[in-house]
Amino acid sequence: TTRTTTTTTTLASYPLTAYVGCYADNTNHVRDLNVGFTSEVRVPATEKRVRGWCANYCYSKFRSTYFGLQFGGECYCGNSYGSQGYKPGECTMPCASNTAIKCGNGDRNSVFKILGAPTIPST
Repeated sequence: TTRTTTTTTTLASYPLTAYVGCYADNTNHVRDLNVGFTSEVRVPATEKRVRGWCANYCYSKFRSTYFGLQFGGECYCGNSYGSQGYKPGECTMPCASNTAIKCGNGDRNSVFKILGAPTIPST
């Protein structure tokens, strides 16, 4: 008799997000989204769910309301945005790990609102 055991792992989903717009950053070396900022945090090169990864990082680490993607994959967290100006049409750089998504530009954040906490599906 052969016994087979199957284990299923269910991953938590990432938070829902909504695009807010493109905003300037790093004017006079000040970060627009600056909750917990010490240095750039990059989305892992293998992560295809770029927005979800950054939203999860910002929400789980700081309970941030907003996050920004910049320069191809840098992730910034904050509870307010826009102090350095709205820059429509200037967030055109593709994300390094998923070129179908725009990740801001140099000193430009693609800003998103985190609409809710990540959920863990019931098993």
